[in-house]
Amino acid sequence: MMMGLLTTLLCSAFQAHAVLLSANQKQKVHADVTPVEKVINMVEELQAKVSAEGKAEATTYDAFGCFCKSKTDEKTKAISEEEQTVSDLASEIKKLSAKRDQLDQDIQDLTEEIADHEHFLATAEGIRKQERAVFEASDLDLEKSVHQLQAAVDKLKAGAGFLQGASGAKMLAAVKDQVQTALDMADSLGMVDGNSGLPALLQQIPEVPENDYDFHSQGIIDLLKDLHKNWSEKKATLEAEEDAASSAFNAAADAKRTEISTTKDTINTQTSALDTTNSDLATDTADLTETNALLADDKTYLKDLTEQCERKAREW
Repeated sequence: MMMGLLTTLLCSAFQAHAVLLSANQKQKVHADVTPVEKVINMVEELQAKVSAEGKAEATTYDAFGCFCKSKTDEKTKAISEEEQTVSDLASEIKKLSAKRDQLDQDIQDLTEEIADHEHFLATAEGIRKQERAVFEASDLDLEKSVHQLQAAVDKLKAGAGFLQGASGAKMLAAVKDQVQTALDMADSLGMVDGNSGLPALLQQIPEVPENDYDFHSQGIIDLLKDLHKNWSEKKATLEAEEDAASSAFNAAADAKRTEISTTKDTINTQTSALDTTNSDLATDTADLTETNALLADDKTYLKDLTEQCERKAREW
């Protein structure tokens, strides 16, 4: 560009020189400076002007070149850092998403586990309640049976030697009723078998004894005492079994309630972790969107800058 300008100026100078020569030949003008000297001065002035403009233009080009380089380096570094940030955020978002999904699944599984535990506990409590009701009914019947046997024994002991006549018949009838009641209750509990001797005992009690030898009360008393002892022991065994069953159930129920409580605490912890994870995920997602926007802007700026710098370089 500078060489073209210099050539143009020189051509103009020589044209001016030719004009001056022609004028001198016609007018014969006397002067202190000859036309050739004027042309030489003009050329020198043009050269100085061109040189000064060239230096100014070179300075401008250098400044623009520095600007292009510094901005290119700045944006290239920014783009590299932003791309790394995008990569890091994308990786972190992937991890947080996986963590969120796992926490969601864990909370769902734990919730279902609690529902299963509560259903199991409610079912077990229902069964235990039924078992307790059956025990209480059986224990009450057994208590009545034992009481009836003891009442029969007491009556027989009290009436020993006075079993004749109407009064004796009345007492025997009462004893027989008490023994029959005890037998029915015991039978309903499955405690009467063919070897108990109780059915035969009822047959031995006469409606109206004629004398002491027709009805041997002591033998019946001994048999009733044996039954009373057996049934009392059976009652004690059933009560001991109920106590053991109740204790075992209470221990198991307490353990299940503790398990439910612990699982609920775990859900609370997992829920808190899920809230934190979702918050971090939202923050990183927003940061990723912002960084991608900055990255796109910087890439566009760098592309435009490169095109402008290359175009200016070609022009100079």
